[in-house]
Amino acid sequence: MSLTLDRPAISVRDTIKNISTEDLQPDWGYHLTLRPEKGAAYLIPSQSIEARGGGAIPPDHEIWPPAENAPKRVEFGIIHKGLKVIPDIFDGEGGVRSLLRYPDGSGIAVATTPAPYFQTWFSVGGANTQEFTYADGTPRSKKELGWAGH
Repeated sequence: MSLTLDRPAISVRDTIKNISTEDLQPDWGYHLTLRPEKGAAYLIPSQSIEARGGGAIPPDHEIWPPAENAPKRVEFGIIHKGLKVIPDIFDGEGGVRSLLRYPDGSGIAVATTPAPYFQTWFSVGGANTQEFTYADGTPRSKKELGWAGH
């Protein structure tokens, strides 16, 4: 993972090597939490989308929603397939470029290694709830925004 000091960009580049004797399809992921802000959009260049776990896709699935009921954590995930690979990323090996765009027009570019799919995960609310706690019962998220993030 690399951060670029002279521009708002994050790059995640990796390789996976199958060391078993079986033919296996890798399935892995990363969880990057980018600063949420009402109206921020996370744009993924994909050919198709589906809701994680099935069901309907929210009409504004690219937009981070603030919590309507802050004490309760709400989440949804969108799986993107058929990702657009840009050949000149990662020294010509190719990569996928997505963009977190804020309402003021600023943004953060994210470059990742090509993968079979990309999932966005939107989580809001849930501050001080007992849903996720430490062994002593202390809530893991005490922040006002709770589990807010892209």
